[in-house]
Amino acid sequence: MISNTLKTYLHAGLVARSFCRLAVALILLVTCAFGQSITTLNLGTQSRNPDFANLTFTRPIEVGATLPTTCLVGQLFFDSAAAAGSNIYGCTASNTWTPIGGSPSTLVLPLSIANGGTGTATPGLLAGTNITISGSWPNQTISTSGSSANATAIQGVTVASNAPVNNQALLYNSTSSSYVPSSLYTLQAGMGTTATGSSTLQVNISMGIRTVSGTSDALLPADCGGLVTYNSASAVAVALSQPSLGGNFLTGCPITIRNYGAGTVTLTPASSTIGGSASYAVVQNHFCQVVSDGTNYQVGACN
Repeated sequence: MISNTLKTYLHAGLVARSFCRLAVALILLVTCAFGQSITTLNLGTQSRNPDFANLTFTRPIEVGATLPTTCLVGQLFFDSAAAAGSNIYGCTASNTWTPIGGSPSTLVLPLSIANGGTGTATPGLLAGTNITISGSWPNQTISTSGSSANATAIQGVTVASNAPVNNQALLYNSTSSSYVPSSLYTLQAGMGTTATGSSTLQVNISMGIRTVSGTSDALLPADCGGLVTYNSASAVAVALSQPSLGGNFLTGCPITIRNYGAGTVTLTPASSTIGGSASYAVVQNHFCQVVSDGTNYQVGACN
């Protein structure tokens, strides 16, 4: 038979097990009845016109020092490591963050308007790449440098990259279909130039005089516009190079020949004619003007 003491212990155990079962049932009941509605609230479906103005604390977007590697369109992020004013990023495409707004330091203040207009009295002009600003307002100087300061095209036509030299201007070249630094004029030796202004060219033509006493000579481009005299008792042979060859004796180049000697002076061009003939003779005490037409030599004003 079971003693009274053992009966007492068994009864106590049954009571304890019953109490535990009841406690578990109550916990499950409370969880099922109230747990979800208390711990989870869907503002999108279970609220109407939510107003956060009276809340003591709100932080509606994610904060961090590094942009997340993934994002959904419309998602916002506050980059705490970015410059002040440039912290907020928006996800404009899948996994693509784009800064929203910009730093006030990148804005350029408007210039003041003269004669009582509106505007800031002392604008803050900001320098940029290849742009420098010197001096103080209102006498500031804006300078450019580097490749961005060079014009690479005019009305869509390319400008050659080679630098011009003295007395050159940009001229259109149909072969390269571009503007190329080129000379507007060519001056023969014996002619001087003096620049008298930004749009004026003064040409000083001086008649050089060269005297020959020997029996042979060769006319030079430096003789253009000048006078060459000969004084020899014997015949004198004078050579002329091909007109326009290598830039020599260009069209319109005039040379006056004067023979004081007893020997006849015979002018003989190379690979061209003079007065329609292979050579031209100037006898004693006579003169003649020889002019290049770019291909041959013509004679005129001879005596």
